[in-house]
Amino acid sequence: MSDLECAGKNIRMARRATFGPNYTVEAYLSGPIDPGSGLLANLIDIDHVLKATTKEANLNASPETLVSELFKSVATSLPVSLPGVEIQLDKIRLHINEDLYLEYGP
Repeated sequence: MSDLECAGKNIRMARRATFGPNYTVEAYLSGPIDPGSGLLANLIDIDHVLKATTKEANLNASPETLVSELFKSVATSLPVSLPGVEIQLDKIRLHINEDLYLEYGP
């Protein structure tokens, strides 16, 4: 299940895991908006990156290790931007439950 929001230059994307712990992963992206399309990135491409990254993640790792690994994996998989538009991963937020989350970023 995915929940997408777009506000200004930032995109918030959450994907609920369908196996193992019930984490929610949010990727915070920034960059210039493409004037032709009005988009920062193709959300379908971003969704594919997050799904592939969470499927490959070691869910037996501690949440602190997991959020770090997710950040590195998503950051290296991000050339899904539109032509001439470069996006940057600002942070990953890993929700352990409704009240508890971890953030990792540069």
